[in-house]
This record gives sequence, C-alpha cells and structure tokens, in this order.
Amino acid sequence: MTRLQRLYTVQRQRPWLDNLTRPYLRDGTLAAFVADGIRVVTAHPTISAKAVESSGYDAQFAVLTPQGYSLGDA
Repeated sequence: MTRLQRLYTVQRQRPWLDNLTRPYLRDGTLAAFVADGIRVVTAHPTISAKAVESSGYDAQFAVLTPQGYSLGDA
C-alpha cells in the first residue's frame, strides 16, 4: 500500500493532483498517480489557459476549426 493509499484508508484524506496536463493523460502519468492513490484531479483554469496558449494544441485546432468546430468545442 502506498503512502497516499494509506492516507485515504487510515486518515480518510483524499489526495489531490492540482495540475492535470495533456501529457499526463497521454503518457500514463495520470494513471500512475491514480494507482499510487490520487483521489481527486483538478485543472486550474488559468493554468489550463496558459497551456492552451503555449503548447501543442495549435495542430488540433488547425484540424478541427476548418471542420466547423468552434475554438471552445475544439
């Protein structure tokens, strides 16, 4: 049992990850965190906006917006 799992089991505390990123979803990092005992995941809106502005989302937007998707939906 990991320390995070014990924290939940013994103390009834729910460990949080407050930095969900696209790479965590794609490379298995989030799954590993959950397996280690993370119980809650959030993404701060300001951090998320900066990620969209500064990283690899342009390629996805370039594909989806010509198909009629709004930027919000893309």
